[in-house]
Amino acid sequence: MSDSVKIKIQKGLGVITLNRPQALNALSLEMIMAMRSALSDFENDDNVQAVMVTSASEKAFCAGGDVKSVALEAKRMQDGAKDADLCEQIFYHEYNLNTQIHDLKKPYISFIDGICMGGGMGISQHGSHCIVSEKTTFAMPEVFIGFFPDVGSGHIFNRLQAGVGEWLLLSGARINGADMLHLGLADYYIESRGMQALQKSLLNSDWERAEPVSILVSQLSTYCEEKVMVKSDIVDHIDVMADIFSGDDVRNIMHKMKKSDSEIVSEALKRMKSACPLSMHLTLSHLRQVNGMDFRDIMQREYRLSQYFMKQPEFYEGVRAVLIEKSNDADWQRGFDDLDDHLYEDIQNAYSSLSLYE
Repeated sequence: MSDSVKIKIQKGLGVITLNRPQALNALSLEMIMAMRSALSDFENDDNVQAVMVTSASEKAFCAGGDVKSVALEAKRMQDGAKDADLCEQIFYHEYNLNTQIHDLKKPYISFIDGICMGGGMGISQHGSHCIVSEKTTFAMPEVFIGFFPDVGSGHIFNRLQAGVGEWLLLSGARINGADMLHLGLADYYIESRGMQALQKSLLNSDWERAEPVSILVSQLSTYCEEKVMVKSDIVDHIDVMADIFSGDDVRNIMHKMKKSDSEIVSEALKRMKSACPLSMHLTLSHLRQVNGMDFRDIMQREYRLSQYFMKQPEFYEGVRAVLIEKSNDADWQRGFDDLDDHLYEDIQNAYSSLSLYE
């Protein structure tokens, strides 16, 4: 097994440690497969009572997926040089990993003590207990690389207060741990030094001899800050977001944003002007279409969308501009006028033969 993911079982606690610090724990296919295997083993082992996911990096929990490698292969595929093995396999296994976490019957405790973006959301938000700190930075910036917020975003962000999910996904806004707690994207807030102490305490607990829930309640109550004590400035803008980000058309939303005197809306609009129109259009369509759907149905639709994007020039262009050359000069081939209102449904129909679950 690769050193990029460390797996162990200690006193009935299954521990997954992300260990690719040079890439801020960006998820490679190898890491995803290692996590899938570990979760299957933990789920089937009656001696394992809970799962803890953490990071060996001081900077990041997980900065997302390994999109550079995927984008390069997608470009080669578009140029006719090779098949899309990585483009298919990494999303297939990543989304199945997200589903394993969502369906896990045992406590799944994720510690976000640093950067968490994209794929990091998928391995933290679908479990039972998500813990953040003052060092947490969270964002879903996929619309700037010609892709869409995936890994279960259609499930997670439709559950937030009206307008909040749209704001986060269309503008790629960065928020902190306190914001996550108050918006409902985290269950607990612990100062970073307390988070480290809690991890050690959980590792030293005898999960095989005690009720897992009682251990969690006891340990969390020792280290968690009261919600009322953790200040978030975002909560003061909830009503504005609900008003601005209503509707099914990104252009109409941006038009309303121009008329707003809210600083947070102005900042979001500035970012959205450089985002990929195709990405924003399909992101909003996806949120609207899957609202209230079963988790597996949402993930199936996201898998189809992912494979559509692998064949679009916007994906490589965005990754080139943001992550490879870091020039931030993406030249998007299509504007909003080039996008059909029925594009989302057409994609789902065109890729209907793709199955995420065997």
